Amino acid sequence: MGDVERFKPESGLTLLWLSTVGIAVVALFVCAAALFATIEFVYRRLIAVPIAWLLSRLALGAWRGTSG
Repeated sequence: MGDVERFKPESGLTLLWLSTVGIAVVALFVCAAALFATIEFVYRRLIAVPIAWLLSRLALGAWRGTSG
């Protein structure tokens, strides 16, 4: 038979490191999702609604022929 290397199980330190990295990646995804949800909420509630209201008021004034 030839010179065959035996399978060596991963060391405990490597498995700990890999699991820590995996948890960190999951935590990063969760934080990114929370950040995107917050940005969407702020945009929909604090930016889009006042802009839509202002545009509707301006359109109503233009339709009536008044400036305000």
